[in-house]
Amino acid sequence: MTSDIRGFHHTGILTRDLDGLERTFTSFGFTLSPRSRHLLNERPGQPPVLGCTANRCALFGGAYIELLGIVDESAPDPGTPRPWPTSTKASGSSTSTPTTPRPPTGG
Repeated sequence: MTSDIRGFHHTGILTRDLDGLERTFTSFGFTLSPRSRHLLNERPGQPPVLGCTANRCALFGGAYIELLGIVDESAPDPGTPRPWPTSTKASGSSTSTPTTPRPPTGG
């Protein structure tokens, strides 16, 4: 089965010290892409804000290693679950909140 694998697109390394990881990979001889801060928006159509992560990439051939770092602990985190949106009924006078789906019971 391993003979079917011909390569990989990319892999990533997550750290809280992106500066240190950049220095390490540069010392290995990698040329890194410029640092890119990730942008997030709370809902579609809203303006983006800076997220808590940034990355640089060590590129080689058709693949790369993504160096991903948490660079601002106080910024929004894309991995934090967001509350379910509320929906307005046709009358517009009340709202309902979706419930958590439950697995079907066997019988």
